[in-house]
Parts: sequence; structure tokens; C-alpha cells
Amino acid sequence: MKNADLPAMPIEFNGFGQYAPECHGGLTKREMFASMAMQGLTSVDNFSDDNETISRMAEWSVKCADALLAALDNKEVI
Repeated sequence: MKNADLPAMPIEFNGFGQYAPECHGGLTKREMFASMAMQGLTSVDNFSDDNETISRMAEWSVKCADALLAALDNKEVI
């Protein structure tokens, strides 16, 4: 499984009496990073709410998320 598809904040339970733990996720890392980027974009005072602008902002937010995940996968320490 790719890093982008892993849960952003998984909750691990002990399996409720079973031997294998269960992991319950929510948003993926990619979805969470994209939502955070879009939140920042929509916080601008002169935000235009036309459909074309919203679509471009959504695409840009996903590109930002992908760029962040790629940088994190690089694992080079500065």
C-alpha cells in the first residue's frame, strides 16, 4: 500500500479478545493533506465562489498533497 493511501490517523484496537489487532482509519493522508491545502486557499478574503475557480482550487489542493507526499517519501534529512 502506498504512503498516500495509508490512514492519516489510524486507531488500533486490541481485537476485542482476538489475537489480531484491528486498524480503523478515516481519511487517507492524501485526502487530509488536500483538505488542509483547500482550507488555506478558501481562507483568502477575495475568494471567488464560481465553479471554475472551485474546480481549479480542488485540483491545486490535490497537487499540493501529492507534492508533500513525494517530499515525505524522499526521506532525505536536511
